[in-house]
Amino acid sequence: MDKQKILIIGHEIYTMSAFIRFVIDDPHEVFTAPDEIEGLEILRSEQIDLAVAEMYIEDVDGIHFVQCISAEKFQTDILLRARSESLNLSIIETEAVSVFPIMR
Repeated sequence: MDKQKILIIGHEIYTMSAFIRFVIDDPHEVFTAPDEIEGLEILRSEQIDLAVAEMYIEDVDGIHFVQCISAEKFQTDILLRARSESLNLSIIETEAVSVFPIMR
């Protein structure tokens, strides 16, 4: 069975390391990128099943990242995480097929 390929994009090492520990074991192959640019390079070179990205990656917002993925027609599921409960979901929904906000 092929391993699921997961790309984790983010600059906050403590937060991202928790995701990495969660998915590092079989059947996952985990790729990491500190920013959108490296994340897009990995998406171009690998067939990624799931991309996990922070809403704010360095000086770029997650909406721009989703727009780049959409423009290049990648067939990748995206989990976009954010700290704020005041997200403008209508903006996200314009670039996404489905949006499932999870508030805690």
